[in-house]
Amino acid sequence: MLPIISSKKYNTLWFCFLFLIGFIAYWNGLTIPYYGDDCKYIFNPIPQSIFYFFTHPSPNPDFFRPLELVFHIFFQSHFGLNTIPLHLLQLLFHILLAFVLYLAAIKLEFTTLQAMFSSLIMLVSQTNVFTVSSGDTLSQGAGTLFGCLCLWYFYRALTTQNLLHYYASILFLLITLFFKETNISYLPAIFVIHLYHNFLSKSNSYQVSNIIKKMLPFILVCGFYFLVRAQFVSGHFEERYALQFGFGVLKNIALSLLSITLPFSSVTFVSAFKQGNSILVFTFLLFTIAFLLFVFIGLQRSQHKRFIILFSILGFINLFPPALIKNTSELYVYNAMPFFSLIIGIGIGTLLEKIQREKFVVSLYALFLVVIITSHIFAVQQKVSLMKKNGERADVILHQITPFISNMQHGGNLFLLNPPKPKIEYSIFLIRGFNVLGLNRIYHLSKRNDFFMKVLEQPEFNHYKNIEKSFFLTLNADNQVVPVFQDSLVRPEKK
Repeated sequence: MLPIISSKKYNTLWFCFLFLIGFIAYWNGLTIPYYGDDCKYIFNPIPQSIFYFFTHPSPNPDFFRPLELVFHIFFQSHFGLNTIPLHLLQLLFHILLAFVLYLAAIKLEFTTLQAMFSSLIMLVSQTNVFTVSSGDTLSQGAGTLFGCLCLWYFYRALTTQNLLHYYASILFLLITLFFKETNISYLPAIFVIHLYHNFLSKSNSYQVSNIIKKMLPFILVCGFYFLVRAQFVSGHFEERYALQFGFGVLKNIALSLLSITLPFSSVTFVSAFKQGNSILVFTFLLFTIAFLLFVFIGLQRSQHKRFIILFSILGFINLFPPALIKNTSELYVYNAMPFFSLIIGIGIGTLLEKIQREKFVVSLYALFLVVIITSHIFAVQQKVSLMKKNGERADVILHQITPFISNMQHGGNLFLLNPPKPKIEYSIFLIRGFNVLGLNRIYHLSKRNDFFMKVLEQPEFNHYKNIEKSFFLTLNADNQVVPVFQDSLVRPEKK
């Protein structure tokens, strides 16, 4: 068994290793251009103060995330639409989060193997790509990092009675909320940690007055944030953010857990499923079940069962509130991923330690783990590559559209007619037609904002085709932008 290592030397070496693996997995994503929803954060004009959105509505009126916008304003002020600084920061936050898990696991007296595997799973898991490589998800990555720091320092405050740790925890909660409102999930997580510590220490602080005293500053911080947020957010959300209950919630939780545990690209898995490739789907599920079986055996033999229960509760708490959203995605799994990474790390690390005397079995198991980790890295690279191609395709389409706009009249309409739906679409990775665009970029490139734009699906075309002063553009089989009406870019006015 490897000893528990907490020296600065080994910590530094492990951080360097995580940094290297992180860059190997994600380097191709550092140049992903803005596309899709990313473009909601392209400013035209750029606010003069990086703190502008602390006192003004967000460009996305459904949200209030001023800390995220601080970075967007700064990067666009200094680097224009070059996304490398943004993606570097997101990757750095992700690597730091993986390293924080390692340090926390060591402090909690996990073995070195368990700590290493926990942080490595967090780093390379293919389900994290959405958060780490999108241009509009800094709030998710940074929010999770500071949320986990909030929980860690609160736990340390309970165990050490250090007031500085307690104040740091309050500050980190405030920071994570100003990154993203869904990080309210860390409030019940703090409460659970408080109960957990009381249970372990057999403290008499179960009294309601004691719990309220500890929790009150955190409740006030949340109240303050939502009071400020209410001044800038209308409360009318897009249809995709509509809430649901019942079976839909259970389905979202099941898909989230599958995404967390799947050691292969979810894009490949979904594509195989939709194409009816039962052999590939069965193979993926077989490897996933085998991996989970090894994790479960390790958890059964672990001496950290109380922590396993705690991390399970914290993981499920952090699947909410997004699990209630009608159209959820891999993005929202990121909040829960640190806790499930710790569980997985404990499981596979413990099993490896328990079988270390059986050399042949250890070799087979280690080989299996290498295959799993490598598979995750390849999956990350595949998904990042798909995102980069989407961004590059968006750039080409945008520059083809821009010349048409010079002929548009003031107050005109630009309708972009999507080609027929392909068999497979998935999240931000497999996107068709004009859906890769961010309409903000068209306004930005054309240096005009005196016209209306809308992406149309085929069934909508007949409803819009006779509107006056309108351009109708579509994509041909070669993905080239062409006018819908070949005789004229402008649909003749109705008489």
